[in-house]
Amino acid sequence: MATNPTIEHLLASTHRVMRQLTSAKAAPLGITSDQFRVLTALTMETPQSLGQLAHAVRLDNPSMSRIVRELEAQGLLTAVADPKHGRKLRIELARPGRSLMGTTGINEYFEAGRGLTPEESDTLAGLLGKYLQGLDAMAATDLDGVPLRASAA
Repeated sequence: MATNPTIEHLLASTHRVMRQLTSAKAAPLGITSDQFRVLTALTMETPQSLGQLAHAVRLDNPSMSRIVRELEAQGLLTAVADPKHGRKLRIELARPGRSLMGTTGINEYFEAGRGLTPEESDTLAGLLGKYLQGLDAMAATDLDGVPLRASAA
């Protein structure tokens, strides 16, 4: 009798397929899969700060800074000082970045769950968000449950 796959197995399989799809979308554009993920995040919401963008695509700030510099050098996005917060950058798609993302079939990329009802999609998003919060909490502690970073007190 076949057993149902575990949630960990399903998430790992989903991640693997998403990485393959992202690489397949990015390669013809001459960009990396991480650069594609950044441009995709900016397609969904722009402008964003460096920290917001790093959080959205699950990269650390130094990696995000490097990717932003690379994409800015290619003319695909702009990064300008936020007038409200002088040290923060506002990052948004430049016209060539919007054009590039318009050629990717990005809507198909987001429609993988088109067989779900809107309610199922909302439920899945809520559950995955909750699961991810649990993983974030685990990642913030060592095996004994001790915080890895000192909290700002």
